[in-house]
Amino acid sequence: MELISCQNIANPIKVKHKVKRISQIFHMFCVCFVHTKYTSQTVLYYKIIQNVAFGASISAGENSENIGPFNTHTTVIYKKVYFNTGSFNRGTGIFTAPVKGAYYFSFSGHNLSSKAMGLQLMKNGQQMVTVVNHVAGNRHETATNGMTLQLEVGDQVYMRLYENTWIFDNSNDHSTFIGYLLFPL
Repeated sequence: MELISCQNIANPIKVKHKVKRISQIFHMFCVCFVHTKYTSQTVLYYKIIQNVAFGASISAGENSENIGPFNTHTTVIYKKVYFNTGSFNRGTGIFTAPVKGAYYFSFSGHNLSSKAMGLQLMKNGQQMVTVVNHVAGNRHETATNGMTLQLEVGDQVYMRLYENTWIFDNSNDHSTFIGYLLFPL
């Protein structure tokens, strides 16, 4: 990257363009300071890590939508993606970790309590945390949960609907799934 000197600026427009580009690059990446021991000396270096985040909901439009019940556990597909740096696959509903790190995930599920709802946050096929709304009358209910997970490159995180339960959403986007990198490891 070329350094810009304040002395002898011949073309201020070119400098302005370079400063703008540097600002864009800075906003695209987060700079993380990592300390490493090298023999008896501690070396401080910069490691540039791509920002990782996504936010999605089940609903893709103005109509109300029920998903389920199914006779087997089913991966939830989130049709409306508010934000995605590229690691969340909207077609499969699966997030794949691009870097080793600590990640935070949160989810919510909405249902009409005349039917049960059960959601599981899954990591590589293993349940991490869950929420369950049991049958309890005829009212709208929302359940939420979240967890910080350590992920390796390629680990997959997704939401799974329990068998014989259902989830509901509409244009209010009650049923959501979000995740983001807290820091690299």
